[in-house]
Amino acid sequence: MFTGVVEAQGVVRGLHSKKNGVTLELLLPSRFRLALGSSLCVDGVCLTVVQKKRGSTFFDLLRETRRRTHLGRLSRGSKVNLERPLPWGGRLDGHLVSGHVDGRGIILKARSSGREKSFLIRPPKKLLRFIREKGSIAVNGVSLTIGVVRKNQFWVHCVPTTLTRTNLKALKPKASVNLEADLLMKMCGQKRRISV
Repeated sequence: MFTGVVEAQGVVRGLHSKKNGVTLELLLPSRFRLALGSSLCVDGVCLTVVQKKRGSTFFDLLRETRRRTHLGRLSRGSKVNLERPLPWGGRLDGHLVSGHVDGRGIILKARSSGREKSFLIRPPKKLLRFIREKGSIAVNGVSLTIGVVRKNQFWVHCVPTTLTRTNLKALKPKASVNLEADLLMKMCGQKRRISV
């Protein structure tokens, strides 16, 4: 389980095709001491460490992962958002994020206002029922609050700290982003609204 509060960014060193799939090679910060079998949230996707060598950490990308996310489209040098799993009894700063991406969204607009930046996103149709104004959503693994929702699109707004610590600052129209709907919204059902 994760919180959507990004700890650092990693750099893609390569995508390697092999008989049984694709492996993602990342350069991680030195403080990320991950053992084989450890989990790591990479741009919102929970991945498992399968190999470590020459300063790189490797993760297998299954067909389902490549279908639902943009990880299989990354290029060498791309920066990705990183978050280690929430420790048992740890502080929850964002919202509950499982690292199981629901689908890819498309950036329709990117607007800057001073040091803030806002994005208009079109999600897959199947996610629309979970998207509510002032609800939560993970965008590339970043916990954000949903702003105005209109028809098949919604706004999110990023404070300067989020832009500094994540790869969201580089997003432009037509970019693909990994989306995970709020876990509580999904658990409450498709049509039921949460009342507080």
